[in-house]
Amino acid sequence: MHYGNSWKVANLLEVEPGQTFLRVPFTLFGVGALAILTVMALTSWDYFLHAWTPRRWKLLHMAVYAGYALVVVHFTTRFVGDPPVKWKFLPCCGW
Repeated sequence: MHYGNSWKVANLLEVEPGQTFLRVPFTLFGVGALAILTVMALTSWDYFLHAWTPRRWKLLHMAVYAGYALVVVHFTTRFVGDPPVKWKFLPCCGW
């Protein structure tokens, strides 16, 4: 969100024409994956397993497959899209 959108939600829809999948901007796939994985992380402790029925908890946590698919579509659409991302070395920790 910081790198590509400057923390502005309205910027999620502003992408290059070649960076869409089925006419949906690649950023929305990333937001969907982030939402699924965040909910899973928030409910991944024993309290929720006991508060909900195990079947409901497991159903929610099976959403990891949908989240993974959204991550793959997000990454592939962005990095292979038109224009493609130029790979370069990013220095870590100010080295």
